[in-house]
Amino acid sequence: MYDELLKEVEDWLNQAHLSDEMTKILDIIIKIKTIQMMDVSAELVTESRRVSRN
Repeated sequence: MYDELLKEVEDWLNQAHLSDEMTKILDIIIKIKTIQMMDVSAELVTESRRVSRN
């Protein structure tokens, strides 16, 4: 899911010509990657709790 979204946003970046557009697109990429890492972190915490209960 995240990889597809990032690819689409990176395509926007390749088509951007103005510095302001590029800044906004890079901000979107950073937000997507941050959310992705938070999601992975939540999965790791959930799995860790499951393992510690067993």
